[in-house]
Amino acid sequence: MIDTSLCIECGTDTLKYGYVNRMPSGGTNIDAYVCGSCVVGLWEQEDIYLNGELVFCPMKDDDDPRYDEDGEERENHDEYERSSCTLAEKWHETEHLPEIDVMFPDAPKFRALVNDQDNWTDEDKKTVQLLIDNYRSKAWNTK
Repeated sequence: MIDTSLCIECGTDTLKYGYVNRMPSGGTNIDAYVCGSCVVGLWEQEDIYLNGELVFCPMKDDDDPRYDEDGEERENHDEYERSSCTLAEKWHETEHLPEIDVMFPDAPKFRALVNDQDNWTDEDKKTVQLLIDNYRSKAWNTK
């Protein structure tokens, strides 16, 4: 099992970026984290639908219709359906990942390998460990 502080969603080092709200995330071959940016910016963002119509998007709306002005659940709060937030997913793909890729140029390769970790060969494991080791040295040697 490979142990790392890298985020399995974006590839950043959670000790340097995204530490707040990070969550442990284990897998078949890697023990890692999900950084706070991915947890809050992607995982915790849900669009809210009522009768099939979008009524709340956390990326653009302020007031969640499931709660009243005092923050209490409304009587019909269980009638709402939740789905992953499409604007949060777009933000993740178009803004967050490119930012991480600048800090960690091997992040795309790391993400691709982590997404397929159930099928890792011994060579894949060595590659992931090398990517992790190189990230540590790059992080300490940047000016």
